[in-house]
Amino acid sequence: PEDAAPRAPIVLALHGATGAGARFAEARRDLIRLTLQQGWTVAFPTGTDCLRGRGACWDDRDAPQTVARADADDAGYLRALVRALHARHGSDTTLVFVTGFSNGAGMAYRFAAEAPVLVAAAVAVGGTGGRTRERTDYDYAMTPPPAGPVAVLVVRGMDDDLMPYHGGVRPQGRFQVLAAEYDASFWAEANGCDLAAVEKDGTSYLRDQRTDGVETHTYRAGCTAPVQLVGVGGLGHAWPT
Repeated sequence: PEDAAPRAPIVLALHGATGAGARFAEARRDLIRLTLQQGWTVAFPTGTDCLRGRGACWDDRDAPQTVARADADDAGYLRALVRALHARHGSDTTLVFVTGFSNGAGMAYRFAAEAPVLVAAAVAVGGTGGRTRERTDYDYAMTPPPAGPVAVLVVRGMDDDLMPYHGGVRPQGRFQVLAAEYDASFWAEANGCDLAAVEKDGTSYLRDQRTDGVETHTYRAGCTAPVQLVGVGGLGHAWPT
């Protein structure tokens, strides 16, 4: 907003690979509308040049640097952006909500892991916390271990060929990604949750991933911050409507 309320929470919305902040903002007018209704501040930053192809990407994990430059320091960039929003609008630097799609989801994971004092919650849509270097290399490049508890919402399409919901190599893909359930349990374990007490609901036992419906895995028992996985039936590599 032009005139944000004092101490307003901040939403950082991160585009996918080869994207740009302005294009992501155009596609996510629903997110803009909802944040402005709350009187919050929302920002759509742009990453740095992709290593391959055009557009911008995020350095979303320690190694290997598969899509963005290793010297990008995107986590430092987002920290600086939070400081700038505080200086300009008086926004609350302890109530930062970061969300992202695909490569932006991976960056949301990384920023939450490295800056838990800033990040109140992270929402990762259509992205993963780990993937291999190559198709047959099982040494995963992972989101860094979280430095503190952060509430996390994982949203993945159950019909996503690019980021398979149950993990594996995408068709004609160069690398393998981790299953959505692993992403959720990674954060749940970091938050001290009782993994055995996970609450499962919805379409877990449906074999047809193209079936409409939603499954949820919710971790709250023993957690310093809650974690939830939402699997969306029939959704490919896209932001759910």
